[in-house]
Amino acid sequence: MKHSYMYIPASGFRLSILIAAIVLVFGFTACARKNPYIIELMPAPKVYIDNSIDPFAEIDLNVKAPCHGMLYATDRKPNSEPDKPFYLNKRGFVLRLGVAKVEMG
Repeated sequence: MKHSYMYIPASGFRLSILIAAIVLVFGFTACARKNPYIIELMPAPKVYIDNSIDPFAEIDLNVKAPCHGMLYATDRKPNSEPDKPFYLNKRGFVLRLGVAKVEMG
């Protein structure tokens, strides 16, 4: 019984393993980013960090806003069930505008 083996020189085998390792390393690190889920935001102004100035000291929270609500725009799908929240977490493919009732306190 005759066996046929493929002859690969030792230097060629080592070279192919090295090339495969390099391709794998670059393949795994090519699309990697440092901290992909972190967004660096601008820090708060120094007066808010020190608590040296309170910008809301003279505001009475019991006073209603002059516009009696907050304007909003959404493309979320409205919910048809009355005891559930007004909108679902699905796109409705229509832009809806409205006024939201806001209560403070």
